[in-house]
Amino acid sequence: MRPAAPQVLRTYIYDTNTIDSSHSSSYTAGRLVAVEYPGIAPTYPTGAHGTISLVDEYAYTQAGLPSGKRLKVSESNRSINTTAITTIRCRPP
Repeated sequence: MRPAAPQVLRTYIYDTNTIDSSHSSSYTAGRLVAVEYPGIAPTYPTGAHGTISLVDEYAYTQAGLPSGKRLKVSESNRSINTTAITTIRCRPP
């Protein structure tokens, strides 16, 4: 029996957020700016197929402290050909 092929669990992005620079565009040199998780491909009760993707994005102050985190959830349903994006913003107190 062959071992299962390796699977990417997450992709770490440093310095420049190549997914969406609007959240973390300043003070990011040498810092983690995004974590991209592999897409999930559920089958809906109607039989349609879609893709759900998750991305954590981080922002920093000039001193290097975290100033924000955003979870971006994207869903694309091939049967109706639309994409909905939900953003959850978390800011430290």
